[in-house]
Amino acid sequence: MKRIFYFLVIFTVCLTVIGCQTSTKKNGDDDADSQKIKDEVNDGNRGKDMNGIDIYEFAFIGKAPEAKEKHSLRKVIKVYFSDGSISEMNEVAIDVASKEIYKNPSMRNRGLRFNNGTIKFYEAEQVMEILEKHEVQKWKRNYTFEDPTSYQDGYSCSLWLQYEDGTVQKYRGEGTDKDDITPDNFDEFAADLSNFVDERLGEK
Repeated sequence: MKRIFYFLVIFTVCLTVIGCQTSTKKNGDDDADSQKIKDEVNDGNRGKDMNGIDIYEFAFIGKAPEAKEKHSLRKVIKVYFSDGSISEMNEVAIDVASKEIYKNPSMRNRGLRFNNGTIKFYEAEQVMEILEKHEVQKWKRNYTFEDPTSYQDGYSCSLWLQYEDGTVQKYRGEGTDKDDITPDNFDEFAADLSNFVDERLGEK
């Protein structure tokens, strides 16, 4: 009788062990399959936000997440710059990664618009050098101190830098007096960047 009892105990233990191993293997396979699906979904949506917008498309640079940490300027892939008044705005859009300068870019509520296509350039290094020369990462994020509703027409400026990870660093200022809402070296920076673009567009 005891031998039968021991045999039943051993048999039950064996069944339990085999069942656990099968369950573990199945869970492991499920986890692997789940990860594979996640990877495929991520690959298919790389660079897209929750609304399916590709943040790496220059048109949607304004919808890209804001950079929370400092990046090397050597990792800049796009530069958007604007300054002026509502009636006369100077805008620059440079795709550093693709080595393209956009002609007559225009920022609108629905994103950046390009009216006349692009031209190729081959001096991406010079764009980095302009950013480094003027130490733009030392600028304040926002120089605005006036209530925009307190005046009708003023001056505004923006510099957006998109990095390789898709995030964007934004610097801006709005107000009635240009000198009050821009960094000390702003004019020199604006001149260097605009000259770089104008020379390649054949406008100088």
